[in-house]
Amino acid sequence: MNNETNKADETNRNDDRFLDWLLGSVDPSQSPDQDPFGDPESIDLTAANPEIADPAASPSVITDLPPVGDIPAVQTRFNALIERRLRVEIEKNLPLFPWETSILDYETETARDETVQLSWLRRLQQLELPIRLPEQTLTSIFTRCQALARQPLQEGLQIVRAIEHLFPNSERWLHELAGTFLHEATVRDTSSLKERLIDLTRNNSPQSPRSFDDASIPQQALLSMLAAREILQELRFDLTAQTPSLERRWPLELGDLAIAIEAVNVEGKVTIQVNCEVPAACTIRLFDEHQQSVIVACDDRGELCLTLPNAIVDRAYTLEINSGQPHTTPLQFAVRVHS
Repeated sequence: MNNETNKADETNRNDDRFLDWLLGSVDPSQSPDQDPFGDPESIDLTAANPEIADPAASPSVITDLPPVGDIPAVQTRFNALIERRLRVEIEKNLPLFPWETSILDYETETARDETVQLSWLRRLQQLELPIRLPEQTLTSIFTRCQALARQPLQEGLQIVRAIEHLFPNSERWLHELAGTFLHEATVRDTSSLKERLIDLTRNNSPQSPRSFDDASIPQQALLSMLAAREILQELRFDLTAQTPSLERRWPLELGDLAIAIEAVNVEGKVTIQVNCEVPAACTIRLFDEHQQSVIVACDDRGELCLTLPNAIVDRAYTLEINSGQPHTTPLQFAVRVHS
């Protein structure tokens, strides 16, 4: 084993010496005893190749030589030596961009996207689900729900669109499942609904799935629908004459974000009032699709208040809360005053 290793090492050293000689790295003025290939006068060629001493004994030594220029094996070997040497040199001296003076590590876009998605994860982890969803699944549903909450769609369609990217090529099946899901949601309270969802797709198994990955595809879809429905409810402020004010509380790393929104109707003119208790520096903005907006900001924790007069009934407004932290997306709520 050691003999084979030593032989391989010696072969690599000879290859490197040969390549140095080809590239002109060897000083031609070297004395024979410094020749990297050894002294050619000291090599006994006849001992290693008896045919050289008596060419007639082996005529194939001459007649079997390949034509000049027809040396693919040598060419392949030479290319391999060049490639290996270039690889070694590049690894020793990595190339730099024109603006660099040294090797720098750059943040990948994937890592940045993960930071953006997880900015509001703490609240999502508190959703009361029978089985916890993976963070990546939960944040992807949340991202979809932020955009869908402002759209005037039926609840079933909103839920399907919030999760359809998780179950490609299943739109028709998801719509049918959403119908069953919403029917159960209207006749049951939250606790019994969650138990019923697992029963619907248990497939005669005596046990419920222990994790999201262990669940069947229909069970995963129902769990995703339940998460989407709760997220959409958290992101919507639907104000009516019977419910003119609503509150939400979102836990953040620095403390809780408390939001209270009220619709004040005076002689047919509606005003939307927003009060926020923020745990750190923050900017809040209330605007609609026509960019009618009001904005307030603070440099530290405290209370922020804004008022939007002459709000249009049944129009969707967006309440945007921006923490100003790097690589974090704003938290957006849909605010609508119903007639």
